[in-house]
Amino acid sequence: IYMTSPLVYRKAVYAACTDENYQGRACVACFDASTGRQLWKCKVANAIKNTIVADDGKIFAQDVDGNLYAIDASSGRVKWQKKLPMKTILPALIDGIVAKDGIVYAGSGEALCAVEAATGKELWRNTGWRRGEGTTSTLSTDGDILIGSAHWQALYGNDARTGKLLWRADKDGIRHRSSSAVIDGGVIYLASDASLFVIDKQNGNVLSRKQLPFSVNVASTPLVTDSEIIFGTLADGVVALHRETMDEKWRLRPEKAMIY
Repeated sequence: IYMTSPLVYRKAVYAACTDENYQGRACVACFDASTGRQLWKCKVANAIKNTIVADDGKIFAQDVDGNLYAIDASSGRVKWQKKLPMKTILPALIDGIVAKDGIVYAGSGEALCAVEAATGKELWRNTGWRRGEGTTSTLSTDGDILIGSAHWQALYGNDARTGKLLWRADKDGIRHRSSSAVIDGGVIYLASDASLFVIDKQNGNVLSRKQLPFSVNVASTPLVTDSEIIFGTLADGVVALHRETMDEKWRLRPEKAMIY
């Protein structure tokens, strides 16, 4: 398993695995949430290295070669499969996907597209920006806007309904973030470099920036609650900021990592 978080959906837990050099072991698997018993395993062509999502009774995943899968959540059978228009094989497609209101958003750069969850029909394809190096971040949407990313280049805001590029943000360390963006209350929360950013979702303008005394060059996506913004750091553990004032509320240093 690489960057794929467990997915809980309809009393089951889903996970996807990585597989290098086409060894035939890449899959999406389903487990009973109460017992942990494996219910099914669906083989895929290549490694899946980031977020999988659920919608419309299906599990959606994309592999590093740009194959997008719609898998029946109950049976594990592939309902449809789509090859995303990847122009190059390298760098591998390791971005995470997102689904909302019957639409799956997948791919990156020229291959970024909106797909009908029920049928696999492509609704639009991005023409506003090109992908760069592979990014560990996951796409984000609230139904109106889609936030994508090209590592070392910029954070991008596309109209989620039409695919039109609305803005790009690349200043003050935003261009080399690993964290995914969170949309909450009409604004974007993003951790990058040594700052926590609050960004206007409509135009990409930075509304506020909290400079931190530690690095957040990590793939930890902020958790935004009613009163806190909580995120992981490079070497200072888990930190919570007050949502309104951005003052630090607490800091917790966890035990050693499960993966070095």
